[in-house]
Amino acid sequence: MIIRAAAVRHTLVAMTATGTLAVLAGCSSSLGAVTVGPPPQQSAAPASNRSTAPTPAIPAAPLTHPPRTVTMTGSGDILIHPSLWQQAQSDGAPGIPNFVPMLAGVKERVSAADYSICHDETQFNDAAGPITTFPHYYVHPNLAKGIAATGFNECSMASNWTFDKGLDGIRRTNAALSKAGVNHAGSAGSPAQAGRFVVRDVNSVKFAHMSYTDPDDSPGIRGSEWAINRQAPAQIAADAKAARAAGAQIVVVSVAMGTMGDANTGAAQRKAVQTITAGGDVDFIIGHGSHTIQPAQLVNNTWVVWHGNLMSAFFDDQLRMHEGLLSWVKFTEQPGGRFKATTVRGYPVLDVSSPGRVIDLAAQSCTSMPARWQTAYEATLSTEATAIKAGFELMKPCSGK
Repeated sequence: MIIRAAAVRHTLVAMTATGTLAVLAGCSSSLGAVTVGPPPQQSAAPASNRSTAPTPAIPAAPLTHPPRTVTMTGSGDILIHPSLWQQAQSDGAPGIPNFVPMLAGVKERVSAADYSICHDETQFNDAAGPITTFPHYYVHPNLAKGIAATGFNECSMASNWTFDKGLDGIRRTNAALSKAGVNHAGSAGSPAQAGRFVVRDVNSVKFAHMSYTDPDDSPGIRGSEWAINRQAPAQIAADAKAARAAGAQIVVVSVAMGTMGDANTGAAQRKAVQTITAGGDVDFIIGHGSHTIQPAQLVNNTWVVWHGNLMSAFFDDQLRMHEGLLSWVKFTEQPGGRFKATTVRGYPVLDVSSPGRVIDLAAQSCTSMPARWQTAYEATLSTEATAIKAGFELMKPCSGK
């Protein structure tokens, strides 16, 4: 039930540090090259001097073929708390933790989309290294295999935890994701890898995804500012404009912002997305950071969806932090060749324990909704009431869809 009111090929196009375009040959798999987009230290002018005016529109010539579509899923934080690490050990073999069963509940929906993007909060150690938790998370690299097995094509990496284990942690994490066949955006292990966007072919449509976190995150990064995308909103808008110039027909931005546990967006979040979308170059924003679902917003005719968590294990009394949204977006080709998000849905997900699993509530077929599901759904329904009136579709649990 919908609550409403009204096999992928990847070719890479890079923006080099000199601003010239280049096609990265031999990148036909989902293993993404990372040296793309202008590195942070190459910004030509301060944000206050950069224009965020819309990219000149391609003449809106009528399509000579049926409109093409691209489907995408976005999701909230993957944050491996101690009980989830213990669950992975139980689901695996000695010394070989298995994260696949925990995420299996969303696999069908994630893998069915043309391109699916997750958000990996925590950095990886090597397989023989120690596993650590708050305040310095370090996760077994088998998580990358679980992410890949679920059907995710890419992970956003920029967050307040990205530099938790320094450059070595970033390098190990990105290498493990690449080995598993998962692209990554938002962090870099070297200045040469510090491009801020990649333009890929997704079903022959030029698709760019960029990942950023709050500029105040990771103060210990001094001297390696290139390692994490921490750009100001005006620079993010400028990067989106550059992605358009590099040929992107769809531009998606992931942003990590918000106060932990706050079910409402803050003034800084609202101001940031206004700036990011003002130029008309961004088609969808995947928001996360507060660990709670926050109201989706239609800003400058662009949907911004705040997803909460996908997989975590906060304390039992932190009920909203066990809830999340899996967004499903259909982009449809418009006259002139650009694409527009014509359908935006939210699928409620819930983290449960004993055993630790992520449940796609809408995918379940049930005659009566369990009380905990009902509570989670009603809270999300209340949160998204305004967005639903604007066209956001919230899927109801037990609909079997």
